[in-house]
Amino acid sequence: MRNLPLAMAVFYAAIVLLPSTPVAAQESIEFNADSMARDARLLELDLRTEGQRLMSSGMYGAAIDYFSEQLERDPKDVNALMGLGTACNAIGVPERAIPVFEKALNVVGDNPKWQGPIHSGLAIASHNAGLRGRAIVEWTTALQYCPDQPSYEFYLCVSLAAVDDWQTCLSRTKSLIDKINAGSYDARSKEILPLAEAIYGSAVSHVKGIDSGAKTLVSACEKHPGCKELCIAVVATIGELESPTEDELRVAIKAAKHLRDSKAQIPDYAQSAFDTLLK
Repeated sequence: MRNLPLAMAVFYAAIVLLPSTPVAAQESIEFNADSMARDARLLELDLRTEGQRLMSSGMYGAAIDYFSEQLERDPKDVNALMGLGTACNAIGVPERAIPVFEKALNVVGDNPKWQGPIHSGLAIASHNAGLRGRAIVEWTTALQYCPDQPSYEFYLCVSLAAVDDWQTCLSRTKSLIDKINAGSYDARSKEILPLAEAIYGSAVSHVKGIDSGAKTLVSACEKHPGCKELCIAVVATIGELESPTEDELRVAIKAAKHLRDSKAQIPDYAQSAFDTLLK
């Protein structure tokens, strides 16, 4: 059985997981007769709020300064810890994010409302730091607390693909796709669907053979022709086939043209097939 190039697995291993918007401050402000205490409390909230505002604007470095200043005032402020860890993930310093999220876990103890977000932050940092085994553990834990988060399930599948656990990746990705199509999640989960189908098609190639994977990917690409990851997977896979069908070639050529027209960066492992399809 011929498999996709090893670089296809490397593709998933190289994916940088991006953090979601940080958890907003959960606490309410309690005013009392002591105006100094009230002003200090407002300052703390202002530091967090400004950090979160900067995060939402993509100004992660500046946000780190605000969260760090707040943590100097209150080292156990879990909102500031979450913001700091998320910002560190966003600027590509996962080795700094990991101890921040670990501290957040110590602060919240057994409080279940924080477990999912904190473990997902740890999972992102672990994956980006190359600790794929730990990332899988952290995503699995996050899902135990937040089973209705399709993004957690998707990124778990990404980490499974990165360690070549294609059998588990196959079953979990198929389950995720079925749940999205059945409306088990909110409408935003539809954004994940084409990416999930790209990983599923690659898993089919590794587990059931490249011919089956090609059929799966071609079908998915026809449903989601604008998905870059699907187009790349189709181009690379069809390029590996000894005798692709006319339909497979048609879809692969269309995918290659879309990648060309959108000026997408073509991975090395797909470059030869990409060039051949456009001749």
